[in-house]
Amino acid sequence: MAIYLLINAEAGLAGTFRILVLMLIISLGYDILWFSMRNSNTSDPNDPEMKSLEVTIIAFSYWMAVISFFFKIVMSFVYWRVSLDFASVIDERTRLMP
Repeated sequence: MAIYLLINAEAGLAGTFRILVLMLIISLGYDILWFSMRNSNTSDPNDPEMKSLEVTIIAFSYWMAVISFFFKIVMSFVYWRVSLDFASVIDERTRLMP
């Protein structure tokens, strides 16, 4: 959505970026809830289900979620900053693009 608005500046409004920031913050809250409710049985060596390929899939999914979590924090800050100065960003962008 953010890339679409930066490409099509005439369709963008400042409120749209603020909604994007709000949705990213809600997503961060959901991620925190997911991390807190995550099953800790994956580290139990006596669990027979955790001795298969399932462990690597679970570990991969967990690390991708962690990377995504930190990426969302950075992007939330970037989108929030753009939403504060939206008019000048769009004006600069339309001036540079023919």
